[in-house]
Amino acid sequence: MHRTLRTLRVLAAAAALALAGTASIATAADAGEDSSMAGAPAVRDCYDLTLKQVGGYDTPSETVPCRSHHTAVVSAVGTLPGSVEWSDTDAVADAVDRQCDPSYFRLLGSSNLLWYYRSAYSTWWLAPDEADRDGGARWFSCLVAVTEDTRLAALPTRLPRLTAQLPNVVAKCVTRTYHTTTCAARHAYRSTWAFYVRGTATDASVKRAADRVCPRHVATSKTWLRSSWDIDGPRFIVGCYTKTAH
Repeated sequence: MHRTLRTLRVLAAAAALALAGTASIATAADAGEDSSMAGAPAVRDCYDLTLKQVGGYDTPSETVPCRSHHTAVVSAVGTLPGSVEWSDTDAVADAVDRQCDPSYFRLLGSSNLLWYYRSAYSTWWLAPDEADRDGGARWFSCLVAVTEDTRLAALPTRLPRLTAQLPNVVAKCVTRTYHTTTCAARHAYRSTWAFYVRGTATDASVKRAADRVCPRHVATSKTWLRSSWDIDGPRFIVGCYTKTAH
């Protein structure tokens, strides 16, 4: 299931967990005979999943060696609070937000949202399969992947960290049909800049901000793209994309 990062919570929780450790995150090693962790992967385990599979709910397959073909990495394994049942979707989503969001940035090495927005990284979570849930499993896995057009890209053994200059395998580009992809794949536009804007994102406010800033950060000032991302608080992010010949 896809995650949309809750920005303010991410930044606060990431800082807190960096100081306090990861006591709230369970691992497969903690499971023992505990049915609540039955079937749980371990942090840094890898999966070879399709875009359809990560967009589902149940964990659909076993983990694979990370040196082999894989498309997702486990950033954390969280647990539901004792008072929350799987049927309470809002409470489950809140537990996932609180435990998964900081783990994504720990794995990627930075909580810089502008760098994240300029990447092709995507974040997901999966629940235990129905049999394990019926048997008492209460864990969920937090996953990081790279979206390439209409599929998940194969990941390198070591994920590139978020920086201002991302390698093509994780940098965000856009195809001629306006699908997000990596810059290692065929594309028509490349993300070259992103910036914060105060206020509410509307068609007019996004265009106004992009017209003011993007021409200074694209190589093709007459032909470029813009995009936006709503985040928590009275602000949003605008992205600028320069036309390429790739």
